[in-house]
Amino acid sequence: GRFDEEGKPSQIYVGNATLQTLGTLLLWVGFYGLTCGSTVTLSKGGANVAARIAANMSIAAASSTLACVLISRIFSSRYELWFILQGTVGGLVAMSAGAHVLDPWMALLVGLLAAVLVYAGNHLLLKLHIDDACGTAVCHGLCGVWGLWAVGIFCSDKNVLYAGYPVENDACRNAEQFGTQVVTSLALITWTVSTAAAAWFLIYLTVGLRVSYEEEESGLDILYHGIRMTHVMHKADERRDAYGYKVDKDDMELMGDMAYPYEG
Repeated sequence: GRFDEEGKPSQIYVGNATLQTLGTLLLWVGFYGLTCGSTVTLSKGGANVAARIAANMSIAAASSTLACVLISRIFSSRYELWFILQGTVGGLVAMSAGAHVLDPWMALLVGLLAAVLVYAGNHLLLKLHIDDACGTAVCHGLCGVWGLWAVGIFCSDKNVLYAGYPVENDACRNAEQFGTQVVTSLALITWTVSTAAAAWFLIYLTVGLRVSYEEEESGLDILYHGIRMTHVMHKADERRDAYGYKVDKDDMELMGDMAYPYEG
């Protein structure tokens, strides 16, 4: 599992690095459509706002990625790709809320702090024995909250007007906007936790949250999807799986030899 018998994090196979990198780059491009497209129009200054959004998203993502490269090298003595890619996503998420109302130098700071949060968040989850397989809680949760707060910290009347919004009070100058952002983030967290808890509890009462021990040992990939994984291949001659059939040993060994070079 993710943690050994002593509760320490285990080194696990993190997946296909090529596909992870491709997926992250596709996400990066997709974020331009999400954020720049939110302007809805290119007329009446909309094109300028979209251009600012694109620049800020690029700066935040790049700064967070490069910061994660340095953090990985300093603290682990190697370049951990999974962590660096999480930094890219974290920077994009953190910048999404304020890309239209922040200056480029602010985007740089948002991205740098997002990298720190990705590192600290991952280590905090492991210390709490929480297995976040995809880093979603850190990248989309922690960095998303930071992005909401950053709008209140860095917003100015000038940038609000530039983005096409009216300035009718001193919310940016007297920290009222920051308070609004904090309350908004707390409301979102409350809603998410309560609805998710209700959904998971319902699943627990009906189909259940865990598979049986036999299914877990045999591997869900082969039982539910017909995909033969290496850990099943090496144990194929030792036991039958939960559904009562024995996987062909020669076939398993062949697949294991094919998979081995990609297992790190």
